[in-house]
Amino acid sequence: MNIDGDVISQGAEAIIYYCKEHPYLGSKIPCIVKYRPKKEYRHENLDTRLLKQRTLAEARILHRLFLSGIKAPKIYCIDSVNGIIWMEYIVGKTLKQWIWDSEEILPLSDILVVLNQLGSLLNNLHALDIIHGDLTTSNIMINPDNKIYLIDLGLGSHSSLVEDKAVDLYVLERAIRSTHPVYADTYIDYILQNYSAQQVIKRLKDVRLRGRKRSMIG
Repeated sequence: MNIDGDVISQGAEAIIYYCKEHPYLGSKIPCIVKYRPKKEYRHENLDTRLLKQRTLAEARILHRLFLSGIKAPKIYCIDSVNGIIWMEYIVGKTLKQWIWDSEEILPLSDILVVLNQLGSLLNNLHALDIIHGDLTTSNIMINPDNKIYLIDLGLGSHSSLVEDKAVDLYVLERAIRSTHPVYADTYIDYILQNYSAQQVIKRLKDVRLRGRKRSMIG
């Protein structure tokens, strides 16, 4: 598949492109293209089915977030047969990079305001019974107005289980402790201040305990 754009990143499942215009509509509005290449090692019929299912699943989650007022890239176009999603280009930085930069130039209180906002966003996400599946500060964008957006929901799913929501938060906690270790405890506390589902917070404590036991066992 030939996509006219600049490669931003490439992972095991998808290639992300920055494109200056929509290939079909002729719009000059920049967009992001997420392309899932076919897997040659998989049976062709199975690969075609999985490609379509995963592309549609991610697009549906993104569209539901948009309809619910949760900040995430808008969907412009889908080609589920070829595993392609055209979506809104979010101007800004990853939250990971923004925190690194801000720790050098901004008071801690300014960073905590943004993390409070993130807590509200995650609270609303889980209230819809949507699990991100790969919550890290690399998969959250912040625009020049300090508004945050969830991106890369390729592992997203629907679940009403308290356990799944707690694990989603735990993945984010682990990422924060790894990439922002100096103020990690404070950052996590401020995120959870605006997360109101107490059943999930209670289960998160159990998930943390299990994680520590695994670390001790090795």
